[in-house]
Amino acid sequence: MRSGPPSASERRCTDYSPLFWSVSLARGDVQAKPLTTRERVDPIPFSYSAGQDRHGNRHVARVGDGWLVGFDAGEFGGGLWWFSGLEGHESRRIRPDPSSPAHPDDIFEAENVLGLPVVGSERLVLMGLDHLTGRSGRIFRAVSEPGGWVLKPVAVLDGEPAVWLVDGSRLLFLTESGLWASDGLSARRVHATDLGGFAPTSLVRSADGALYVGMRYYVLRLVEHDSGWDESWFVPASCQKVRLEEYTCKCVR
Repeated sequence: MRSGPPSASERRCTDYSPLFWSVSLARGDVQAKPLTTRERVDPIPFSYSAGQDRHGNRHVARVGDGWLVGFDAGEFGGGLWWFSGLEGHESRRIRPDPSSPAHPDDIFEAENVLGLPVVGSERLVLMGLDHLTGRSGRIFRAVSEPGGWVLKPVAVLDGEPAVWLVDGSRLLFLTESGLWASDGLSARRVHATDLGGFAPTSLVRSADGALYVGMRYYVLRLVEHDSGWDESWFVPASCQKVRLEEYTCKCVR
């Protein structure tokens, strides 16, 4: 563990690091391992034709009349689809209403699906895309109506809800500006911290209640208390200090 967040020079250096950490739980204990792939493809018991906005990472949710399937191919697109019944013979794109609110700086209004969690009684759809200098993030409720599934706005974010977990009656998730919480009807940022450039990969809660975030080069621990959240930053024991040399982030021995 280091004494505090990385300095500006350390951040510039680790922007060039190829090391990403993935955090997971084993019997309540946190494990951090180097990430080998960021691909996520939830299983589904039928095949479908690929196409525009129907490829990349896949999030799947079983619903009463079939399946909700969300796709995320980064800057190459993504979207939410409904497939009918058990075998998915029919499909239909589910899109936000064009009048749905978005952040004033959102140039994408991206429909890439980053998760389909259930919070309370609400099925949420997390949409967003951080690409180059653009940031897009929104949360919707998926609602089944007589004419089919529709999306109801819940929250406008300042970037993609990169990683998330359901924590009891709330959803916890991260954007580049910090930690957010949602009750399924609205969302607010509960802890501000600059995660720009760290590209979070994973988020878990340990048995003692702390949150751990796997990121580029660093692992971040967040501990909740009455007045907010405390941060601790972890780096590899074998490389605790770094220096940028010709676009390569090197250990300082």
